Amino acid sequence: MSQNTADNTPIFSNEEPTSRSGIAQSIKWLIGITGGIVVLTIYLANTLVFIQFGELGVVISPYEQRGIRSEPLSPGYHLLKPGEKVHIDNIVNSYDSRQRTYEISGDHGDETGHIEATTLDGQTIQMHLIVAYAINSDEAAELYNKWRGTYQDGVVKPMSRGITRETLARYPLEKILHDRAEVEKEIFGNYSV
Repeated sequence: MSQNTADNTPIFSNEEPTSRSGIAQSIKWLIGITGGIVVLTIYLANTLVFIQFGELGVVISPYEQRGIRSEPLSPGYHLLKPGEKVHIDNIVNSYDSRQRTYEISGDHGDETGHIEATTLDGQTIQMHLIVAYAINSDEAAELYNKWRGTYQDGVVKPMSRGITRETLARYPLEKILHDRAEVEKEIFGNYSV
């Protein structure tokens, strides 16, 4: 049963529209919805980024005064602003926040193969060193801004060598050999940056 208007045309009907204008309007709506879905998909594909667990994302942004967002992206999905294109080497660089190690020894092809230091009493010693470090997530954007991808060679290696040499220079060889734990504690106590 359908209701009719004054001119006897049905208001509600279970019948499919048979006029060309009704079909054309349905096709226009379908094209509009499909186009909207395509545009949304393209937008999300260019602005959605996933940072894996243990990584930090540093975003290069044309909207920031320094060109880099001050807060790194934590693990998970994130939407970037338009203009912040995702490019692994340029726009979002992942900085692993898990612990890493840097080793100086003859077996690992380091420049000199070991650290050579002079003790307080003028003795020269050579040592093998393993430094465990992790990137502070609050400093990841600044680290990227200063060092890009060369922070291990530019920060960790020279700092490890310098702190170790400076600390060993304060002790005579005898003390280094007999109070090794105390010397190690002082060396690694100076590594916080």
